[in-house]
Amino acid sequence: MTERDIVLHSDGLLEEITSDAKHLSQSHGPEVAAKFMAAVFDTRLSVEDAASQWVAELRRRGAHRLQTIKGHEAVFSLFNDFLTTRQQSAKTLALADVTRRFARDFVQWRADMPSSKGSGLITPATIKRELSSLSGLWRWARRDGAEGVELNPWEDQANALGPSQKRREGDDDQEGSKRPYTAAELVTLLRATGEDWAPNGGGYGAALWDTVRLGLLTGLRANELAGLRCGDVKDSGAAVMVQRGKTANARRLVPLCPPAKAVVAARLASLTQTAAADPLFPEVPPSGPDERRGKMLAQRFVVSMRRILELDSAGLSDVDTHSLRRSFGQSLRDAMESGNRSVSPTLIGALMGHKENGLALGVYAKEALPKHLTRAVGAMFAHGLHGDVAQALHETAGQRPAQLRTVPAHRPDRRSEPLPKPAPKRRGSPPNSIKKRNTVILP
Repeated sequence: MTERDIVLHSDGLLEEITSDAKHLSQSHGPEVAAKFMAAVFDTRLSVEDAASQWVAELRRRGAHRLQTIKGHEAVFSLFNDFLTTRQQSAKTLALADVTRRFARDFVQWRADMPSSKGSGLITPATIKRELSSLSGLWRWARRDGAEGVELNPWEDQANALGPSQKRREGDDDQEGSKRPYTAAELVTLLRATGEDWAPNGGGYGAALWDTVRLGLLTGLRANELAGLRCGDVKDSGAAVMVQRGKTANARRLVPLCPPAKAVVAARLASLTQTAAADPLFPEVPPSGPDERRGKMLAQRFVVSMRRILELDSAGLSDVDTHSLRRSFGQSLRDAMESGNRSVSPTLIGALMGHKENGLALGVYAKEALPKHLTRAVGAMFAHGLHGDVAQALHETAGQRPAQLRTVPAHRPDRRSEPLPKPAPKRRGSPPNSIKKRNTVILP
């Protein structure tokens, strides 16, 4: 017996429901009364119950990051907001009652909403990610044999948003409002000193100095870079191994060109703990539900980058931490388009961690792939970088800031500390306000 059955069959409740149905039949007609009884005794899975069970299963299996699961929960909350506009609720709406027309109305509702990131509307890319969560819920319900769930109303709904812009080799899956850095911007960032990156003398000078170089020369995402461990440095410092990332294809070996190799070597030499499991960026604190360092590193980088490039710190910008990765992809494409045969679209995809990473194993023998990746990175460094950028890398090679900190700064959470108790007042002493009014200041 389900929880609903127990509630319905409790003392007097069933009789009360029957009585309410009779009153509805007399006042609004038998059709309304029939709908009321159907809603009360509906045993089909509701949207809220289905979402709760699916999320619980994802947590139990442990195959998804907590951030991903929280993203699913945010989408289900958003869907309930949509239901509210229709005088409905995820608590009572059965999963089987959501039709394709219903799903299409949700897509249109989202497409008409303003973006929370500034001017304009919600982007198609955002809506497609939300549809992926909803479609995943319905696929799970069908596999689980939920009553009445025969079709997935969310399939192909993304087509109404129009075709996505085709990604070029080296580009990443994101909105087109962002771009790579220009050569002049990269030169300015590369020539910035530790004091420029951390003007208050904090411990981020070395981390951000390293980030601009490693992001530009490896194409690692912020989470991938900040999540590296000392044991991920392979082949005597000639490459780094990304163990996990945004997608399954993110796991990859990335060879290091000479400047990147020197940065990694200097970082390792400055750390006090270099066991295989120790973080390569220990001074950056982990944050978020998945305890990852990338978010904090990206936030610190953007603040300092905007100051160094003299961008409006309060306004929107078309460059960010991820623009280093875009610049890496651009350099690879420039090397390929210059006629260098060491770089190909398949190798670019493998270095970036796109789907071509899997295709590369079908084109190149597994034992030979690292050699081809190394040649591609070498061609990028020799033929893809702008001359001014390459010169700035060379001239600043020995200017790495000192590693001031090898652990995150300790900032106690004072919000949990009890407020100090006020000092007890002496009996008969007047309030402070009275004492101030009666105070006479003598010359």
